[in-house]
Amino acid sequence: MRRFLPILPFFLLPLAAPAVAQEAAKLEPPKHSFLWKVEREGLATSWLFGTIHVPDDRINMLHPEVKAALESADAFYGEIAMDNMDEMQDQLLKVGVFDDGRTLKDVLPEATWKRLDARLGKHGMSAQMLSKFKPFMVSMTLAQLDMLPLLSSGKKTLDERLYKVSQAKGKEVGGVEKIEEQIEALANTLTLEESVQQLSDTLDDMDLADARGISDLERIMRAWLSGSERYILALAMESWDIEDPVDRRFYEALLINRNLHMAARAAKKMKEAAATKFVFAFGTFHFVGERSVVELLRKDGFTVTRMAAPSAEQEEAILASDPWLEQNQAAAELELEPVGAGG
Repeated sequence: MRRFLPILPFFLLPLAAPAVAQEAAKLEPPKHSFLWKVEREGLATSWLFGTIHVPDDRINMLHPEVKAALESADAFYGEIAMDNMDEMQDQLLKVGVFDDGRTLKDVLPEATWKRLDARLGKHGMSAQMLSKFKPFMVSMTLAQLDMLPLLSSGKKTLDERLYKVSQAKGKEVGGVEKIEEQIEALANTLTLEESVQQLSDTLDDMDLADARGISDLERIMRAWLSGSERYILALAMESWDIEDPVDRRFYEALLINRNLHMAARAAKKMKEAAATKFVFAFGTFHFVGERSVVELLRKDGFTVTRMAAPSAEQEEAILASDPWLEQNQAAAELELEPVGAGG
């Protein structure tokens, strides 16, 4: 069972880490982005924007077409409504901590506990700091370790920043999922034994990233900045063995089932408010691969056109830029649509 960083729902854990300032650098907007135009006769034009739930300054430099879509929109909908982040975290913590007297150390093999403590020690933390958390919460924490210093410095993730800016401009804002649905997928899909194994596999992945000399998060950010569907899909699928029944169950709960809800609810909003121009901004992996929101909306009769995409030749160069990329079957078989392809 593998890590779920590429499709982690919008939850960030309230843990302290040494605050750091990002180095000042001349940042430029990306040449490509994950943007889709959504059209249907009788409805105003809407947009899908693939985000990444991180607070890095590079991510905030939006492509001009994304800026134009956001500016022209009447409504901004993320995965979830982000009006009260503290309340969201409280709800997650209620199900993410042991309430029966056990601790994390009680349920982890001794070797895994020691590996976890050593890993956290590299970030000025310890396994004991997470002793009240269930294994799935600890796996989430590990997936977010590289972000914690930036979050502690007060930086907001791209999703939250866009939500707050849209709200300040008087646009309609909200979410297409309920917090409880994301928590259910995270907390109750795997058994305790399976989530313990997931934690061990997460540590394996982090050891592999150390050997490469680049974190998984950094590779995913580079893929997002490249605008390459094939690249971001390949990186996401490195974390999964969907032939494994446990992996597949978690993958279905965390991605596919949520895609079905996202697409249906986005379609309902567009149909019920024909004159409203929406931006639906979800994690990018919800828009690529099997049973994506893009694919589901097309099946529902919408014309969905990829914008600001790299050419086929640029895609090949982007893929070749990552020497560690596993050209797995899912990425190899993904047929890129030409720029301007519709539904």
